[in-house]
Amino acid sequence: MKKNKNLQSGFTLVELIVVVALMAIVFGALMNVLKPTNIFFNESEAFKDEVMISAGLTDALGDEVRYSTNVIVLQNYVGVPSLVSGKQFSGLPDVEFDSAIMFDNDNVRGSAYSDYTPDGTVASRKGAKGQIVKFALNELGVDFGSASSLYNLDYYADYQYEFTATGNIDENNMAYVDFGITMYDYSAAQANYDYDEMPYESSEYLYLKNINLRDDDGYKMYVKDFGGSVEDSDYAGFERASADASFTSEQQKYYDKSNSSNVHTFIFYYKGVTVTPLQNVNLTFDPGTGGSTVMSYTALKGRQCRVTPPAVPEAGYESETVNGVVFSKTFSGWKSNVTGNIYTADEIYNYVASADETFTAQYILAGATFDVSFYNSSGTQIGLTQTVDYAGAVSPPAVEVPAGYDGYVWKFKGSDKDVIDDSEFASVTRNIEAEPYFYKNCTITYYDEDGTTVLNTETVMSGLNASTFEVPEKTGYIGEWEVHGTDDAGNPIVTPFSPINVTSDLTVVAKYTENTPTGYLTVTHSLTNLWSSTAGQLGFDITNSGTEVITSGTIRIKIADGTVSNISNYWGNLRYTYNATAQAIGGDIVISFSSVEIQPGATGNITLQLSGTNLSDTFESITITAN
Repeated sequence: MKKNKNLQSGFTLVELIVVVALMAIVFGALMNVLKPTNIFFNESEAFKDEVMISAGLTDALGDEVRYSTNVIVLQNYVGVPSLVSGKQFSGLPDVEFDSAIMFDNDNVRGSAYSDYTPDGTVASRKGAKGQIVKFALNELGVDFGSASSLYNLDYYADYQYEFTATGNIDENNMAYVDFGITMYDYSAAQANYDYDEMPYESSEYLYLKNINLRDDDGYKMYVKDFGGSVEDSDYAGFERASADASFTSEQQKYYDKSNSSNVHTFIFYYKGVTVTPLQNVNLTFDPGTGGSTVMSYTALKGRQCRVTPPAVPEAGYESETVNGVVFSKTFSGWKSNVTGNIYTADEIYNYVASADETFTAQYILAGATFDVSFYNSSGTQIGLTQTVDYAGAVSPPAVEVPAGYDGYVWKFKGSDKDVIDDSEFASVTRNIEAEPYFYKNCTITYYDEDGTTVLNTETVMSGLNASTFEVPEKTGYIGEWEVHGTDDAGNPIVTPFSPINVTSDLTVVAKYTENTPTGYLTVTHSLTNLWSSTAGQLGFDITNSGTEVITSGTIRIKIADGTVSNISNYWGNLRYTYNATAQAIGGDIVISFSSVEIQPGATGNITLQLSGTNLSDTFESITITAN
């Protein structure tokens, strides 16, 4: 019988070589397919880094200068500027600064710092340039000893930069800084790095908020371009400084005044001002007596008005009848009720208003004349009658003051106390007959209710009226003034104070009477169902214990040692019958009711569901005001 042999199967050497060769071919093809994808991924990551760094630099610069004032941009400056007392340029003696930024495109990044070393950062080792350096200002001016990076993020990574910053004013007279960034990646060339790949650029307008808010308050943008000049004569008012001996050799290079390639852009600014938004003021222009059209404008308080009223008011005021005679009128300007001055339309455009103001049209009557006569107290005319043109001025004569009087003013002849304002003599627009009014000075002293604390004093001409000085308010009381004095026998006298026709010195004292309403509420209260220290229910009854019907009022409940953050619910017949609403105000509970009729003796109740902080079973007070 023939036996089978054990046979062994497998790959031959030739077959294995063929398989390996085929795998190498497939792997190589696959790598060729994946390589562009890897390159694209790497470039996308680099672009994302560039965008992030660019945005970070722009935001940092905006945060630093956007809300500053007194900004000056020095472009293409060779060297480092010098300041007076570390605050001002000699060319801008009234403008103060406290901070500075330098844009440097030509030096290895980090070389402006006292701790700079050539291999201190990746950017330094690769020779990357371009940096924005922030400085404090001191007696040295720009203090390189305090130099710091405006933005870090690994100190801008290892890209190279070119920065631009120019100061500008747009068509709306708004100041801004045009900030630009050009970013370069490197390619290795033997032992050096050439920054010539993948340029990325961005630019943004940084509007200066505070300057544009207060451009009429002396805060401005200043711009000066030195063009890279090395001539000292081109730096008048913005002189260049010399390096301090304490600076490193790298820092001292920035002070080189003879090298036109040592050019930088500086921004100096002031941050020590808190600016508040301006308020509006209303400007009213009245065309004059009998005018039917009043023009109104709105302007910013404290800034130039920037409004132009009509050069001539509306038609219909070309003539005026005086003493039966018709005169032609010529418009002469707008008179302010605040300053008393007369302004042209062009002057009002640049006028700075500090409050609501009314301007009234002023006119000159062609050929109009007025008579002004002065008399003594016995009725005898003093001198001759003066005839003046419309709005002309006269000088009142001097009059001897009789014994026992302190002075005199002029009043209209035959009147009791119709005093003539001095402005009527400075601009005469009617016939005037005047006689002196002799007076004594009367001092009124106002005291608090204690009779010793002086609240106010004023001097009044005898026979004239005092001011209506208000009695200070006192909660729950009605205040009034009363005069304290003595009779001929020296006995105290208390009389009501009248500001009319004051004839002597007065001592006036505040008097208060309790303001007791005819209807009032009493209340009983308790804290119930308290399930934790931070929430609970407050229930209480109210009763009208007065004799009159109560129609409205307020209940204020003050918490002794906590606050109420929310009133989640409330119920009781006060809610439905008495039109009540409850809310948390200032941490207290305030219940308001109105349009009600709480009859004398009527009782109601209310329960509040409360939540808040540190509520306890103690309520400091319940204050009720009823009308």
